[in-house]
Formats: sequence, C-alpha cells, structure tokens
Amino acid sequence: MSESQGGGFARTRSRSRSRTRTRSRLESTSGVACLHALFLLLAGAGALQVQGCFHVIEPTDAPPLRLEEDEQTLLKGSRVRLENGYAEAEMRRLREDGIHRLDVNLREWTARLLLELERDLEARGAEVHVDWNELRGTALDPLLRAAREEESCGARFPLLRAAITAVVPPDFETGAGALLSATLAAPDGSLSAVYDTGTTPAGFAEAFLDLKKQMIGDERLRAWLRGSVGD
Repeated sequence: MSESQGGGFARTRSRSRSRTRTRSRLESTSGVACLHALFLLLAGAGALQVQGCFHVIEPTDAPPLRLEEDEQTLLKGSRVRLENGYAEAEMRRLREDGIHRLDVNLREWTARLLLELERDLEARGAEVHVDWNELRGTALDPLLRAAREEESCGARFPLLRAAITAVVPPDFETGAGALLSATLAAPDGSLSAVYDTGTTPAGFAEAFLDLKKQMIGDERLRAWLRGSVGD
C-alpha cells in the first residue's frame, strides 16, 4: 500500500543491525502478514521506525489551522516560550501482537506539538520561542538544530509547558478514530489545562488538527497569552 493510497497511511522506515536504513514495502517482506493489522492502525502517522520486533510510530504534521481575517492580530504583543514536558524519551506501549510491539515516544509527539503550536500562534500575532533543547533527540533535531541553537531572543519569555499524555491509534474494527490527550501548564500555576480529541473516525493528522483547534480556541490560553503582553 503506497503513501498516496488509503488517505495517508504510515511510511515505514527499516533499520538493520548495521543501522542501514532502507525503505520497506508491506507486501515484499516475508513474515509481515501478521503485522498488517498493526500497520492498518497507523493511518495518518508520520512514519514508522522498525527495529527487529519493535515498531515506533512517529507523529505526523497536521495542516495549519484556518486563519480568519479577524484572527491575524488576535494575540499581537503576546509572548511565550514553549517547553517540552518530557526531558528525555518517554515510551508508551500501544499494542502487542505476539513478539511484535508497537510503541510511541511521547517526547517525540510533544516536540511535534510544540512546532504546530508555534506556527499557529505566530500566525495570530504571538511571539513564540521553542528552544532546540525541547526537540533534542527527536526526529526533528537534525532538521532544526542549526537554526534553533542560534535563537536566544525568546529565552526570557513567559514559560508554558506542553505534554502529549496519551496516543491511541484508530481502531477500524470499532470505527473509533485516533485519540490524543495533552496538557498545557504554566510553572507558576497561572494556567493548567487538559485536552482530549475524542474518537471521531479519523487518523492522527485529523486528531492533531482537532487538538490544536481546542488549544488555540481555548479562552483560558488566550487570556494567559494576553496577560504576557509587555512582560
């Protein structure tokens, strides 16, 4: 099944013992028939890292939120530094099928969320800083390290810590879609919010989009950001 089929099925990346990365096709590898049910769960995921019997789902990037004309200066003057709620890799088991295991790294998924929020908040006039350390060790690290290491202007912005706390893949047997849960919290307790996307029939890209809609449409977050004006 190609990437262009099935509405965004996961790309697969294989890693041999010599750590050589090769593309793999589900149909061409012997013994993977038992994994098809697992791979079908990955609709909309960004990629799948494969090492032996361990499979790690990487997050997808969601489309930007629709920007209404009256939103372009909605958060003008507000400033925020977004921090990853996980300092190191935080693995969670999603499924097991015999010797095969399907995992996610919540630090990786949170790093993607930080960049998604950065893009959509900046589109609404906010100044947003995401330091390279918040992406360190993730798939985004080598892509963005050089640019992020040079940025320091936002280091003193008011801090908001984000964390994706749950990732649930779609279940095609029941019709339930992917579910994402996340939190936003300020260290001083001035903001503490929990978000859940629900289980409407959709993949991870749609779940990410729904999560961002909830967060950026949240009046608690908007009020917090407006309070940062002039800090």
